[in-house]
Amino acid sequence: MRNHRIPSCLLVVMVAFVCLVAGCGDDGGSSTPKNTTMNPVLSFYINRTVYSDTTPYTLWGYGVDSAGTDTSGHTGLDTGTSGVPARPYQNFYKLIFNFNISTLSSSTIQSATLRIYQNGVSGTTQNAILENIFYGNTNSLPPAPRNYDNEMGGYIVTPAITGTAPADAIGWKTFDVKAKLQADINAGRSNSQFRLSHADETSLVNFSCNWNMANNASNKPELVVVYTK
Repeated sequence: MRNHRIPSCLLVVMVAFVCLVAGCGDDGGSSTPKNTTMNPVLSFYINRTVYSDTTPYTLWGYGVDSAGTDTSGHTGLDTGTSGVPARPYQNFYKLIFNFNISTLSSSTIQSATLRIYQNGVSGTTQNAILENIFYGNTNSLPPAPRNYDNEMGGYIVTPAITGTAPADAIGWKTFDVKAKLQADINAGRSNSQFRLSHADETSLVNFSCNWNMANNASNKPELVVVYTK
């Protein structure tokens, strides 16, 4: 009985085909998507008060969170009068969320969604928006002395987060942050920071949206990520 030997060139082709189908090498299946859900390492508020009887408005001052330990915070706008003689004023509120993304270093992001739980609402609301910001590779508050102008409206980096979310009902609100998170990773950042706001800071229509913060016992803000590494 004759032995039939497989030509060496054909054997190479067969091995290559098997590797293509089953995967060869020692990369441990690195191309397999992985999932992770992160909570913020810190969340805090900042609000600005202006006198609204001048154009442009006259800055009165800022209110800031000095600890980042609140369980609930709010965004929105309120107006009133203060002083003698009485002058109209306007308050505008924003929230900032800080995630440590160091475990995602060198990753390719397949999808990334920021989920924030809205626990209350009053008035005629504007849609909620997210601003892509970066104030440093830190799990803490911005470095001292804190720059309140930047905390309220600065620290903007690209790309912009374009999606908005209706804020007129209680429940989870979601934002697509894939491009923002990938940009942070590509820039070598260990932290990814977001500012929750509304588009029209000069409206005189009062409203308030309440949100769960990082220290809430349940329904904490979440960064839900699918990635490869």
